[in-house]
Parts: sequence; C-alpha cells; structure tokens
Amino acid sequence: MTHPGADFYIKSYDSAPPIRATLEDGLGNPVNLTDAAVLFIMRHISDPDSGWRPGPQLFAKPANNDQVGAETTGDVSYDWESGDTDIPGGYYAEWEVTFSDDTVETFPDANHVRVAIIEHLEDAAS
Repeated sequence: MTHPGADFYIKSYDSAPPIRATLEDGLGNPVNLTDAAVLFIMRHISDPDSGWRPGPQLFAKPANNDQVGAETTGDVSYDWESGDTDIPGGYYAEWEVTFSDDTVETFPDANHVRVAIIEHLEDAAS
C-alpha cells in the first residue's frame, strides 16, 4: 500500500529518524514554546476501500520542545518509542501545545501531518 502525499515516512518497527516540525502561528511566525508542554498525537486514517474507520487516537505522548534549538523557534520533535511504528498504514498526526497560561492550541491548525508507516520487507515475508 502506498501513501501518496505523506509528509513523513518511516518503516515499521523503526525508531529513527525522529519526526520534526516547526510550529507557526497564522502569520507564519514561529510559536514561542517557552514553558509550554507539547504532545505528539497520532491515529490511523480511515481506509475507504475496506470501510474501516479509526477508533480513538493511537497515542498521545510528550514531544521534545527543548532539544531542537531555542524554545522561541517553534521547533519540536518526537523520538519514536518501541511499539509506535509496529502497525503499517497511514496516520494523521498533530502537535498539541499547552502554554504556560494553560491555553491549548493544536498545530497545524488547518490540516494534519500525514505519516506513512511502510511495511518492513522482513514483515511482508512472514
């Protein structure tokens, strides 16, 4: 299964490379993440061929907003953990930011990040 138009590709069971983004406001300016908490959220995309619909989000885990440059640059990343990429398929992902004043904003705001987990050849042979 191919995933045309995905923004990020990774093979099943891989844990590298991390997924990265620069979060921007509506004017294209980097978001200041000083004292903010960032979650990386990802869930399956519906399969129109089978009629399968996603259940609840696959996961929501803390992202790294303090390891990819200054907190004022809007840079975030997520380091894949064991089990995160086990199931091949297409996924929607987003970054949820809780700012120091407890307001919450999700990025990107106009769409989702599209992630494709591609079947590892060794898995296809079994």
